[in-house]
Amino acid sequence: MAVVPLEYGKTSSYEWLLNHRLRPLLEEATSDGRHARANLRRFVLVTEWWDACSPSTKLADNVPGRGFAIGDFVADVGRRGLNSWNQNYIDYKWNLLFRGSILVQDRGVGRIVGAAKAWLGRPSYVEDAANRLGVWQAMSEGGATDPLCHDGRERAALERILDWAHSRSLDVTIVLFPRKPETLTPKARATTIAAFSEEMRAFAERRGIRFVDYTTSTPIADEDFMSDFDHLNDAGNEKFTRWALEGELRFLLEPPDSRQPGARTSAP
Repeated sequence: MAVVPLEYGKTSSYEWLLNHRLRPLLEEATSDGRHARANLRRFVLVTEWWDACSPSTKLADNVPGRGFAIGDFVADVGRRGLNSWNQNYIDYKWNLLFRGSILVQDRGVGRIVGAAKAWLGRPSYVEDAANRLGVWQAMSEGGATDPLCHDGRERAALERILDWAHSRSLDVTIVLFPRKPETLTPKARATTIAAFSEEMRAFAERRGIRFVDYTTSTPIADEDFMSDFDHLNDAGNEKFTRWALEGELRFLLEPPDSRQPGARTSAP
């Protein structure tokens, strides 16, 4: 199994990563024309409603920041010059180079002032957490009506990704990943979350592929998430992994059927 993460997920970013980083490896041919890595049988796309909301530009900033190699950066600068989008490649490499520097790591994030206030005994961290929770809740509710979440660009990218997977006769699964419970208000659950889940369920049924919705149906609790409200902490990851592999994802523990890749739709 190879896990390929891409921070600040967008489906169009996943498509770029597939076409520019993964397909050159997966479609490499041997001298007799066969796939050099023909053992690929399964393709699991892990996503959530936010990934279907298009960035304001053609591609999100995470593509140069997390997806570019040096050749991609040089080629893009050659075509369009150095700009605020492709400069994310430099920023990310700079952060990696000075990982131990809080001044470099905090650039554009703004945690130092809050940390200083906390050191002086000010309750800024508690206040900040409450403010961030309100932002997350408003964002989750707003997804139901935000035009960028319904303009079709990310859906089209998803279609093309799955067209490629179909061309390779892969056993495909779409997994909607758990969200931190307290970030989802009753309104968000009834609108943004329910609508996206139903859309992806219908999408999977039309394609005849496996669908698993873990957005709100797991034993994962608020304390299982990191302070960014978005990623599971170590204990949460272990908890979720054990639970999922005992349930809907238990098929990952079995060898794939190379004769006839399976396809079905399901939800817990």
